[in-house]
Amino acid sequence: MPGDYVRLARLGANLRWLAAGGMNRQTRRAFGGIALSEIARSFAQGCDPYGKAWKARKNPRARGKILWGRGVLPRSFYVTTQGHRVVIRSRVSFASAHEYGVPSRGLPARPMLPTRGLPPHWAERLKRELGAALRHRF
Repeated sequence: MPGDYVRLARLGANLRWLAAGGMNRQTRRAFGGIALSEIARSFAQGCDPYGKAWKARKNPRARGKILWGRGVLPRSFYVTTQGHRVVIRSRVSFASAHEYGVPSRGLPARPMLPTRGLPPHWAERLKRELGAALRHRF
């Protein structure tokens, strides 16, 4: 029986990779990288994940370098996985104060993480990256 058995074997191996959760791992890795780059973009542009500009501090002379690209906070984020979930964490304790704000200290909320579903440009980047991974694999 004639045929391209090498390609058939490669297809079988790729299908086994999919069945064993290979795409799930690829998706988590891709999403983690996208999330970190989008958080960096939020800092650079001074906006939340949906493009809404962050509010200014009430005290304009207050030091703001924490939210600059050179500050500690933008470089403190990292990604872990828990089962099928991607978890974005920060190495600094004050990240939540900036995410949710502290009105009593004049610190407005400056959200860095999506709370109302995946922002469209995050979803589009993930779709492109995973599509490229599947085209490369198959």
